[in-house]
Amino acid sequence: MESKRKKDSVRFVSWNTCGVRDTADFPHKLEKIIKELDKLGTSVAFLQETHIGPNSRQTDILRCVSGWHYFFTVHHPRSKGVAILIKETLNYAYEFHDEDFGGSYIVLVCQLDGKYFTFVNVYNHIKDTSVLRRLTQYLHDNAKGILVIGGDFNTILHYDFDRKCPTGHKEPLRPFLEEFISSLNLVDVWGRSHPTDRQFTYFKGKLIQSSGSMHPKKAQRNTYKIASRLDMFFMPCDDMQYLKKCKIYNSDISDHDPVLLEIQLQPLTVVQMPLEIPNDPITHEAERDSFKVQGEISGAEVLTAIKSLRECREIFDSSQLTGHNKRALINRLKLEFNDMIRKTRDRKAVQPGSTEYLIFTTILARRLERYIRPSFKSKSKVPCSKTKTNQPEPKIYMRDVRIPKTIKWTHLQKAITALKRIHPAPPRVFDILRSLLGDLHGNLKLPKHSPLTNAILTLCLKWLAKELKSKLGECEVDVCRHRLSVLVYMHSNPDMENRLDRVVSQFRQQLHS
Repeated sequence: MESKRKKDSVRFVSWNTCGVRDTADFPHKLEKIIKELDKLGTSVAFLQETHIGPNSRQTDILRCVSGWHYFFTVHHPRSKGVAILIKETLNYAYEFHDEDFGGSYIVLVCQLDGKYFTFVNVYNHIKDTSVLRRLTQYLHDNAKGILVIGGDFNTILHYDFDRKCPTGHKEPLRPFLEEFISSLNLVDVWGRSHPTDRQFTYFKGKLIQSSGSMHPKKAQRNTYKIASRLDMFFMPCDDMQYLKKCKIYNSDISDHDPVLLEIQLQPLTVVQMPLEIPNDPITHEAERDSFKVQGEISGAEVLTAIKSLRECREIFDSSQLTGHNKRALINRLKLEFNDMIRKTRDRKAVQPGSTEYLIFTTILARRLERYIRPSFKSKSKVPCSKTKTNQPEPKIYMRDVRIPKTIKWTHLQKAITALKRIHPAPPRVFDILRSLLGDLHGNLKLPKHSPLTNAILTLCLKWLAKELKSKLGECEVDVCRHRLSVLVYMHSNPDMENRLDRVVSQFRQQLHS
């Protein structure tokens, strides 16, 4: 048996296997699943739709798998069910776990090589609109260490990036997934790692073969008319620094393909929470009532930001702070942030990298999100190919931006001015941004792995989309904020392609200048 040695990285695989039990068409199914997991070098597996019912014969199936620790839900022999498998060769220590009453998720808190992790495996059934809301609150209160969320979410994040031949049907679960992502400051790992790629994990009508074969996905599966990317990994913005790679693999065992995520095992950065508490925070707040201005920060915003940031959440939830101290700390931060909004405190006093800075910029990012959230009433901009029978089918062009360290303040101002649909405009938020992040050269410093950076760049991309629409003429342009990319749908000709590349190139130069 392989010894439990320390590893430089951990490989996760999320896979909807459409059951783990043997069938007449697919004997030895679980054995084949485990074999393919081993081929991928899997350390931790998230399996969805395990279809494990309540009788003892079914619940024993995962217990027969050697070499793995296992956690699974029991629901119905023909629907739902999730499981987490962990290689016994890992230096692993169990802390606690929790299971959804409907069999839709498992949360496992553990240690790998002495570092805390929270693993979350989700199967969001198409008719279940409450599971992500329940899960959000639980993770706010209980997540510890690096958070890794994987699963089949039964919806997409972008109509045209994430679905081939869109059906035009609504995505009832998408608003709930968007709220889940926002509440926990999550990043779509594969989408952010492949901003202009169009690959899928679910293929409608896919032929499942009992032999099973797997290889890295190198091309689209063009034989399938409808395909979607329903299976995803999410990590918080501040944990993306540990990412090594994220890939989609082909497999014929299921109509879903497995997604692989590899992260580095690095020492975690410890951020010290400021614990100075005013002697009488209630009186202190009452004294400032005469200075109130529009758009002040609430205690609820402070608490939500703290709960969404790993380092802050862990210190805030530690035994060092009593309930009274927690309330006083939230109140102190609220008062200090509002002093900055009123300009009675120097905004430069909030140092980049400090806990105050992380919390404050997270609150600003949340406020900016109201201007960049997608409209869930809109439909795909790319019609299904069968509707284009009498003319050449337009092509999809995808372009991304490399995230700069700084951005010209004037460039951001142009973006805001150009977006007339933003009404009312948020001048106070941007005034705060300029004084908090600006420098003497008129640049905004973009914090690395920050939701604020994502929000600022998405606003700029919306301006780019408007410019492309204006200069290209007959085309459709859309922004995918999760990928920091734009999608352009237009008829192909050299002149249009040259104009597209020229506008995007100019935008990149301005962004990075």
